[in-house]
Amino acid sequence: MYDGSHMETRFRFRGLTAFPPELLHAEHVWLDGNAIASLPPLPNVRELFLDGNKLTEFPALPPSIEKLHFRHNQLRSIPDSIAELGALTELRIGGNGLTSVPDAIWSLTNLEMLDLSENELTSLSPDIARLPNLRILDLGHNAFDSLPPLTALEVLYIHDNRLTSLPALHGPITYLNAGENPLKTVNDIELPALRELKVEASQLTDLPASLAKLTSLRELSVSANLFEELPRVIVEMPWLEVIDLRRNRLVALPESIANLTNLRKLDLRWNKLARIPAAVKTLQQRGCFVLL
Repeated sequence: MYDGSHMETRFRFRGLTAFPPELLHAEHVWLDGNAIASLPPLPNVRELFLDGNKLTEFPALPPSIEKLHFRHNQLRSIPDSIAELGALTELRIGGNGLTSVPDAIWSLTNLEMLDLSENELTSLSPDIARLPNLRILDLGHNAFDSLPPLTALEVLYIHDNRLTSLPALHGPITYLNAGENPLKTVNDIELPALRELKVEASQLTDLPASLAKLTSLRELSVSANLFEELPRVIVEMPWLEVIDLRRNRLVALPESIANLTNLRKLDLRWNKLARIPAAVKTLQQRGCFVLL
């Protein structure tokens, strides 16, 4: 008899339509990739992973549960009773066709990770600020045209929405992906801890000078934009290690690109460069991997 003392993986991707009785008293339940439509009472569960099943209603769960992954089910809505799950640190409910987020979620003050991606959301309450421990927020692949101020995060994914400007951002964010939004311009970013910035396919023609203040930034991905000239601020960030400029409209590069003394990778594919400046060879001689 399985005692639930470790993460059980043998029931994943098995085409199950009913909950395995062996796991009724388990603390850790991993049932991704099945066809389970409902759950029995699970009095001891602390971690429940049911991504890719057929749940249509949010089940009753014990208040002791800490991690809940229900991505790619058929939930459509989340009940207010979720507020009773005060021990939750991870909540992943992306890919469910949700059109709104219940206010009850903002009472889950122990949340560290919240995944609302791949739904049909158009607005986000400013009450998200009531989650003081939130570190990872995934809002990608929705229909947001604006977002409230976001603080205290470390990872923010807002890729593939309808944003025309970035939200007000503060705090220790190290990773920001805002690609595939119709931004056209990027407002000033004041995130001193930021290490990776992705703003791909966002109709950009330039980048703000304020990026030069981001001395922690190491990776910059701005592919599939509308740059005809290299944004000047890029050569003012010698600390950059990876730059992705694929699929722009660059016709020339300045010799000052050699100022990027820490660059390890530069991707220039699918541009319109008439010639390759000597500075690129200099980068290669330093060990930079250049893709042309």
